[in-house]
Amino acid sequence: MRKEVIVEPERLMLWTCALFSVIVVCGCGRSPDPIPTAEAPRNPVQLELYGEAPVATSAECSATIERLQILASAVEAYEDAHDAYPEVATLDELTDVLGREYGRDLPRIDGWGRPFEFVMVQGIPEIRSLGADGLRDAGEPRGEVDDPGADIVFFDEDFRQWPGASR
Repeated sequence: MRKEVIVEPERLMLWTCALFSVIVVCGCGRSPDPIPTAEAPRNPVQLELYGEAPVATSAECSATIERLQILASAVEAYEDAHDAYPEVATLDELTDVLGREYGRDLPRIDGWGRPFEFVMVQGIPEIRSLGADGLRDAGEPRGEVDDPGADIVFFDEDFRQWPGASR
């Protein structure tokens, strides 16, 4: 014949508390601190915006200037921190490096839905939107221009070309 063991509730509670105390004191069951990896996401950092943003002529232009300023500011912050610009050849490589560095996704397209252009000019990055018309302007950036379709260019910590307000 089988005997059933009946444990009194007070005794059960006493053993449960004792076991819990041993677990807490010994650290049993404690998960180790996570090991940081290069792929671990970081908290986004506040970037100091470089360059004075020009007045936008349209909603698309405004979005482009804002996105371009964020991207360019990440480039300049990287240069300040590392005494060199990122060694990359494409916009995707640039945004990947900067995104890992600053723990955030960075813009890759302008307000018209086209990717920014990225080139190194004498060791300094130039980031450009092809503007409203989608065509690359010839020649050097010329500051504020009358053409509403003009490129928007950020180079060497400042906006170098943008379409001016209608006059």
